[in-house]
Amino acid sequence: MPPFPFLATTLFVLFFCTFGRPQHVAIVGAGMGGAASAYFLRELLGNNATITVIEQSARVGGRAENVSYINTTTTVPLEIGASILYTGNEHLMTAVRTLKLHAAPPVFESEAGTSGIWDGSRLVFQSSSWSFLTAMRVLWRYGLGMFRLRRVVRQTLRKFRQIYALQGTAGSPVRVAYETPEALWGALDLLHLTKVSLRDYLASQGVGLPDSKLVTEFVGSIQRVNYNANNDLNALAGLVSLIPMVTGEVVSLTEGNAALAVSMLKAAEARVLQGVRVGEVEVVRGGAESGYRLVQDDGRLVRTEGDKEKGENEAFDVVIVATPFAFSSLRVIEREKGANDERQQASALSPPPAAFTTTHASFVQGRVRPGFFGPSTTREDRVPTSVYVVENSSVPISSLSLHVWINATERTGIYKLFSSALLTDSFLDDMFFTGWSLLHHRKWKAYPSYHPPEAMTPFLVVPGERICYVNALETAVSAMEISAIAAQNCALLLSRDFEDKMANVDEQREKMEEL
Repeated sequence: MPPFPFLATTLFVLFFCTFGRPQHVAIVGAGMGGAASAYFLRELLGNNATITVIEQSARVGGRAENVSYINTTTTVPLEIGASILYTGNEHLMTAVRTLKLHAAPPVFESEAGTSGIWDGSRLVFQSSSWSFLTAMRVLWRYGLGMFRLRRVVRQTLRKFRQIYALQGTAGSPVRVAYETPEALWGALDLLHLTKVSLRDYLASQGVGLPDSKLVTEFVGSIQRVNYNANNDLNALAGLVSLIPMVTGEVVSLTEGNAALAVSMLKAAEARVLQGVRVGEVEVVRGGAESGYRLVQDDGRLVRTEGDKEKGENEAFDVVIVATPFAFSSLRVIEREKGANDERQQASALSPPPAAFTTTHASFVQGRVRPGFFGPSTTREDRVPTSVYVVENSSVPISSLSLHVWINATERTGIYKLFSSALLTDSFLDDMFFTGWSLLHHRKWKAYPSYHPPEAMTPFLVVPGERICYVNALETAVSAMEISAIAAQNCALLLSRDFEDKMANVDEQREKMEEL
């Protein structure tokens, strides 16, 4: 008989009770990143987890949000936030198909006419309804650099798509996870793009000089509408935003893009707590309640989801932070058990919040005045349905796009405008005929402000702890699919840790059976 049999049994019981039961997972944030984290964790852990998602707002979807505009003749869905999905986004498009949601060309594409690039006084480029004529205009205005630009974007896309093979799918023999964004981007041979500006990188690749028409007009207008930025943002973010121009199509969900987050949470069988604001993630070490306590702003605890027999606990086993630290007062602290309940803040535990860019989305119903965009638009039928603005123009808007015609004959429609500040009535009076109306306005902290070289936060914000930060990947590039890739990475990291501990449980069980 081994010495200390009672001690050995007790240690095993404590070990098994901790890791032999379902893991209590807390996810802070019910945007696309939080919903995807729940969805992928359920796929990986099956019934070996309870999942609680805590959302401070009254809705699910994060930066994907839609509202419906209803008039006397029609109901028009308005995507206020993240508007499109690229069909090559494997994680999200696979979820769309699995969850039986409906993807279709965005509403604005069904009304697509011509597009133009505006310098504030005239259109420097305008497409044609004839694709051949558009191609000739592109070649005349921007030269052979456009072909080199497409080549560079395609090279970036090929490297980017390697992540799907590395992360794998259910049943894959090897699925790779990374502890830092640098390791992930490095594995794709894309890390160097986060250290240089898009402007300088395009020049180094022979695409065009920094002040060339191609760079300042074409590339610059795309960065302005996608990131409210100029070509000084990092090259990775800039090139990812250019991907739809070279391959694939874009879609949106007929149910609204936020419906994807709702459906993923439902499929994950997650308990969703809305209107609950978490102020602290408290690392508790020592004792039966070791783990992570989630403290609300009012001091109350968010408790785990318990069953009738075992009840609720104060501590979670795993925490995923799926909201930017910049969006809340959330901080991570640590407290040693039995320290007279005194909380000792460890500032090094919480990553510094990244700066975010403010963008205003405005939906206006009205009729654009002929000539507003320059001499070539003095006839109403020559006003483009989409207008983008060159880099560093002083005009207040970043873009205007027709969302849907209300009366095509009278050329009255609903337009979506992006701007860096709230548009004034006087500016809208100049753009639209009298009688325009503002249907909806939303001020967003839409994406991080990018200034290479980018400083990145690890996924595992506290070394040795099971706290994973989904938005760490957003410090290099922001998109819904980036959130899904980061969510899959956190799910793989944490499930791998769980599997290692379960293997230890089996090993300890075998040893106990020998005693």
